[in-house]
Amino acid sequence: MTRGEPIVAAVVGIDGAGKSTAIRLVGDRLGAHCAVLSSMRNHEVADAPLRDLSLALDRLRTAAEELGSQRLKLATLYLQMCIYGPTEQFMIRALAPSVVLSDRHPIIDAAVYLPLFRRMIESSGDAEGIPEWRDRVSAEERGLITRWADAQNRRLGTTLDFTALTSELMALADHGFGPFLAKIAPLLQAALPRRVLWLDLGVERALQRLAGRRGPRELHETRRHLLTLRAGYLRVLENLPSRVRVSRIEVGDMSSEEVAEALTEQLIKDERRVHTGTSAA
Repeated sequence: MTRGEPIVAAVVGIDGAGKSTAIRLVGDRLGAHCAVLSSMRNHEVADAPLRDLSLALDRLRTAAEELGSQRLKLATLYLQMCIYGPTEQFMIRALAPSVVLSDRHPIIDAAVYLPLFRRMIESSGDAEGIPEWRDRVSAEERGLITRWADAQNRRLGTTLDFTALTSELMALADHGFGPFLAKIAPLLQAALPRRVLWLDLGVERALQRLAGRRGPRELHETRRHLLTLRAGYLRVLENLPSRVRVSRIEVGDMSSEEVAEALTEQLIKDERRVHTGTSAA
C-alpha cells in the first residue's frame, strides 16, 4: 500500500456479530498501514487521544445500565460518539495510514439506534428526565465528563443539559433520512465513511453468542430489539448516499479468522481501486 488519502471504512452490525475481534485481526494483518478506531471506546485503542475521557464515559454508560436509564445511556453514547471525528482526523494526520478501520460508525449507528432509543425512553420510567449520576463516577471522571459536555455546547452554540440533549436527539428520528444526515453530522462532528462493511448475523445466532459473554447484558440486547436493529441496518445502509460503498458479509458460522480474511480482501480491493482509478461500483 502507498500513502495518500486513506480509505475510511466502518464495520457495522448488531451485537454479537464479531466486529471487535475481526477488526483487531485485520489490524494485525495490515499492520502500520491500518489505523484501527472505535466509535465509542478510545481507551481500547492504544494510540488514540482522550483515553481518560473515554474511560470515564464508559463508566457512566455502565452506570446508566445499572440505573436502568435509557435516557442517560443515550446522552452518554452521544458524548462518546463526539470523540470519534476528532480522533479519526488525529490518527490520519499522526499515523498517515492507508486504511482507517472503525468498529461501528457514529452517524450510521445513530441512524439505526435512535428510533429504538426513542421508543424505549418514551415507554420507560425515565421519560421525563435523567437520574442523578454524579455519585456513580469519581470526582476526576465527573470533571472530564462535564467539561466534554460543556465543550460540545460551546461548539454548537447551545446550552443543553442531558435531558434537553436527549430530547433533541430523539426528535431527529422524525426527519427523513436526507435531513437526518444533514443534522446529525455536525452534532457528532463526524463525516460518513467512504466504505461500510456490514457483518450480518441472524438474531438467534447473535443471542447465542451474547449468552456466552462475560458481564451484564446491555438493555437493548433482547430478541425483539436485535430484530429491530438488524432491520434498521438494512434500511439505513440501503439509503446511504451513492458515494458510500456498502458490502454485506453474511457471517453465519464463520470463524473470526474467516471474517477477518473477508474484510481484509475487501479493503485490499478498495485500495487497489483507489490507486488505479477504477470504479467502485
